[in-house]
Amino acid sequence: MNLSRFAIGFLNLIFLIQVTYAGERPGFAFLNTEMSARGAALSGAMIAKSGEVHGLFHNPASLAGIEGIAWSTNYLNHLLDMGGGNLMIAKSTNKGSFGIGAASIDYGTFERLDDRGNNVGADFVASDLLLSFGYGYQIVSFLSVGANLKWASSNIDEYSANAMVFDAGFVYENSELDLTIGGGIFNLGKSSAFVDTEDPLPTNYKLGLSKLLAHLPLRVNLEGTWLTYGNWKAAASGEIMISPNFNLVIGMNSNRLDLDTSSLGEDFFSGGSLGFGLNFDKWRVDYALTSYGGAGSIQRFGVSSGF
Repeated sequence: MNLSRFAIGFLNLIFLIQVTYAGERPGFAFLNTEMSARGAALSGAMIAKSGEVHGLFHNPASLAGIEGIAWSTNYLNHLLDMGGGNLMIAKSTNKGSFGIGAASIDYGTFERLDDRGNNVGADFVASDLLLSFGYGYQIVSFLSVGANLKWASSNIDEYSANAMVFDAGFVYENSELDLTIGGGIFNLGKSSAFVDTEDPLPTNYKLGLSKLLAHLPLRVNLEGTWLTYGNWKAAASGEIMISPNFNLVIGMNSNRLDLDTSSLGEDFFSGGSLGFGLNFDKWRVDYALTSYGGAGSIQRFGVSSGF
């Protein structure tokens, strides 16, 4: 493959997406919600991970590194009465790795009120649903590519909107340097109108790396995200290898800039995350706590395995 032509084509596509959506507020924001405990502990810096079933909701190229069958399920305890979860499974074959995953968010029950605050009927609910079908393939020993096809549905009372979106990504691995680089385009597609309004999708592209530091039990993860509706996001995290079976994770992302961090008290850790991963036999347990400052914190719990 001519890498210079590939790079030029990739940049042209990014420019076209930016011109199309710049300045518009996107819908289907839940497509960017971090559902997994592992991903949340890393502050979302998952783009450069390999051998991850979570690639069904992150970088699909990471599916290529799976051996045998891998699965994971996660529970999300969101702010207020909101909650959610996901379930995913992937299998490797001699033609690549295939996977399927489902995720949902329940926003709770709402009172039906008029503009004066009077109750005018039965309560209603709001929820989001996401299905993902992924494929990852190792082109050569150091380079993998992948794609996800996702169907999303957003529902409020009797109203709903649907979208078909596409992800494409790559993972480059350098074993001598203990370095992995990943990138891709995410949430590119088409949505139906919600009532009378059709919002653009939260299309974005990401680039990041994961590096095991020499002579230190620390892996550093960095990720940058360009949201095509006008914003940049950045995330950084560190995985401290306490033992072969246990690691601590601390992270920070640029959500901190969107939160009130003027006081040192409860706002000090705004945009930050803490978590751990525990491995035993073929099982892995992950936990993450993400802070939103004065608004509260979000907890996630995940279990993964393979066979």
